[in-house]
Amino acid sequence: MDTEPRKRMQTHSANPREMGVLGSRGLLKESEFIRLILDALISLGLNDTAAYLENESGISLYNHVTTKFLNLVNNGEWIESIKSLPDLDLHNERAVKFLLLEQGFSELLEDGHIDAAQRLLEKEIFPLGVNKQLEDELESRFFAAGVTAIPRVEFVKKLRKSFPPEVLIPERRLECLLERTLDRDRTNCYLHNVPDCHMSIFSDLHHCGVHKFPSETLQTLEEHTDEVWFLEFSHNGKFLASSSKDKSAIIWEIDSKGKFSRKHTLLGHEKPVLMVLWSPDDTEVITCGEDEAIKRWDVGSGEFLRSYERNGVGSVSCGWFHDGSGIIGGMNDRNILLWKLDGTEIKHELKQREQKLSDVAMTTDGKWLVSMDKEDEITFANRETWEVQKLIREQGTINSFSLSKDSRFILISSNTNDLTLWGFDHEDPEMYHQYEGHTSGSIFRSSFGGYEETFIASGNEDCQVYIWESVEPTIPISKLKGHSGAVNCVSWNPINLHMLASASDDGTIRIWGGRDQKLQMLTDDDDDDDDDYHDGEDDYELFLCECHNIPNSDLSLSSDHHCGIHQIPSETVQTLEKHTDEVWFLEFSHDGKYLASSSKDKSAIIWEIDAQGKFSEKHKLVGHEKPVVMVLWSPDDKQVATCGENEVIRSWDVESGEFIQSYERNGVGSVSCGWFHDGSGIIAGMTDRSICLWNLDGTKLVHEQGSREQKLSDVAMTTDGKWLVSVDRVHVISLFNRETRTVRLITEEDMITSFSLSKNNKHLLINLITQKIHVWNIEGQPYKCFEYNGHKRSRFIIRSCFGGYEDSFIASGSEDSQVYIWIMRRAQKEPFSVLRGHSGAVNCVSWNPINLHMLASASDDGTIRIWGLDTKLK
Repeated sequence: MDTEPRKRMQTHSANPREMGVLGSRGLLKESEFIRLILDALISLGLNDTAAYLENESGISLYNHVTTKFLNLVNNGEWIESIKSLPDLDLHNERAVKFLLLEQGFSELLEDGHIDAAQRLLEKEIFPLGVNKQLEDELESRFFAAGVTAIPRVEFVKKLRKSFPPEVLIPERRLECLLERTLDRDRTNCYLHNVPDCHMSIFSDLHHCGVHKFPSETLQTLEEHTDEVWFLEFSHNGKFLASSSKDKSAIIWEIDSKGKFSRKHTLLGHEKPVLMVLWSPDDTEVITCGEDEAIKRWDVGSGEFLRSYERNGVGSVSCGWFHDGSGIIGGMNDRNILLWKLDGTEIKHELKQREQKLSDVAMTTDGKWLVSMDKEDEITFANRETWEVQKLIREQGTINSFSLSKDSRFILISSNTNDLTLWGFDHEDPEMYHQYEGHTSGSIFRSSFGGYEETFIASGNEDCQVYIWESVEPTIPISKLKGHSGAVNCVSWNPINLHMLASASDDGTIRIWGGRDQKLQMLTDDDDDDDDDYHDGEDDYELFLCECHNIPNSDLSLSSDHHCGIHQIPSETVQTLEKHTDEVWFLEFSHDGKYLASSSKDKSAIIWEIDAQGKFSEKHKLVGHEKPVVMVLWSPDDKQVATCGENEVIRSWDVESGEFIQSYERNGVGSVSCGWFHDGSGIIAGMTDRSICLWNLDGTKLVHEQGSREQKLSDVAMTTDGKWLVSVDRVHVISLFNRETRTVRLITEEDMITSFSLSKNNKHLLINLITQKIHVWNIEGQPYKCFEYNGHKRSRFIIRSCFGGYEDSFIASGSEDSQVYIWIMRRAQKEPFSVLRGHSGAVNCVSWNPINLHMLASASDDGTIRIWGLDTKLK
């Protein structure tokens, strides 16, 4: 689509300030902006400054009618304030009148004017027709002792809620907007991992990304001589303790630059050391030998302090009391033992477990003793009664568990290859999330971590560290590669949120940090003061509301904005039935005025949309001898190209409907087609798995990209003409740079069936044979952003599309006759909305690029459905 005329219009438009709006995009109304500042100044007690601004700008916080009303309220002139209500043009005048009279009634009672209060109740309040219960409540105040009215300042705050925001601005509105901006920055920040105090309203975009997130190996610790089984950071984040199959534990000290050095090696166990745990005050650690004693050590000196055992019964796990006053031992005879620090055994009434206890722990409030009972059960024993009062039952054998710092959540690893997150601060524990992607045949320990423990990290048999977002469980958001053996345990530094440690069978410990930390360590080593670092990836946009889908001109500073489902296509507004067989493809024109569709009936149809949004057939394009696989609009919307199934590509004139040119090569058929970015040529994916390029006159262009390994279901060129995108192998998409002749690859684990580019060329939408949809960022080196599922696809090519405000939605067809819609930025697998109405598989969807509320779907039932806003919700 030619964008130059639009650019020229924007260039020569009036100055936004002259039009009463502010900002580069003209979204802020000048009067609202100044009123917000006035309200903020007054709330800060800067009344003189506010008065000066009112005088200089000529804009008042309230108009004279509202100002008069507020003065009457503040002076307690209730009847006069009621008389002024009609001038305010309120929708709920009766409710506001009641609030005013109720306040006046309460103040009269407070001042002892009983008779006046009685008259006000009978002559003014009761005639409003309030319900009987409220009448009784008001009358009861006559007999209540010490009736007090709401202070008038508080009453005005209460009154604000009954007024439209443009009349009475919500209290501290500017503070609310700024705080909400920071909150949205935090919510939408990719891999958010910094404290709130590091956020600022002065920066345009808060974005942590890989710079503030463990993603690079900062240091490799190699002091152990055998597999490293366990590690844990101290509570103050200054030390790390590790234990190994080499029968030792090591305490590591961390300097001010984040460098680790060995402080003490703890020797004395005769068997491998299963775990090492920090006391609550970080002055001591305990180590648990495999089927032998538990030992306690002084951190400062590294000296051995005491052993804990009974009758030669060995330990398999250990833990600290919440206050550091005692030791917990999970023993190989399936009992739990408790000791005071001096070695005195503490008697308790806990029964013998049904299996060995790989983990035992006490909650930070000391109330619950958490342990494994049966192979698939975790119990919570109340320390006061020793009764098991809570129980978690998993589907598979539990390998290990970890408690959150606030002791509200427990992370459980089992042999089902899933991690599960449970909340246990209620009477009955509840499973919140399940994390997939890793394998856990042996004991692999997981950890909470990051800002407010919003991340989950786990070791894995494939030598990688897996990381998930705790509240948005999908596929792992990160996999850290570097170890050459299984990763047995991970620990996240509780103070330095960007630091993670992993212990591996390769005998090493890896310290992971953000790219900023990596750079800092490199510059420290090189004595280089240039710490400027920039990485262009992960440019995530902020959205005004969760499902924002209206023009920006409809926004206002004075009211909270929320689109909701009533601004998303949800109702069939028209059904088009001109095709005589399955409809396989459709696409809106770039200007949103037309729709083109293609069908198994060997035809394509161009539909025209009138001013009321009604569709009518403009032209039926007939000439193909086989079903028409797709129909695509030229960038200027003056032509369309149709692709017959395993035959020629044809171009057509939109205005007349006349055939213009065919494109073929030596009888080789086409399976897909596309336009050059500027409309100067045609692209084709051929049945011999090659890509052909033609000028519009049919002249074939030389192209050196070579043959693909499979038929190309889709080919496309980015709107800047730089990249040619196509399916290369079954699970690979190639991005061919037309200038440098270099290729970037996107590799999926499953077979690719189709893809779609976003309008700004930043994202690529990929449909997979496994009923999954992936979104990849392709601005730099491609990486996967989001995954969606819920729709059905087993046999056919089902096409998806971006759409809505700034392409912030994903829509897809489905074999179950429904249209599925997801919110792109949510990173949530499940669909936001499902549209029902077709009676056959939905093959393709297209979102109108201009009318954001219009969506079209093509189905095997031979119809096209046009979806719009739900008129009932409107």
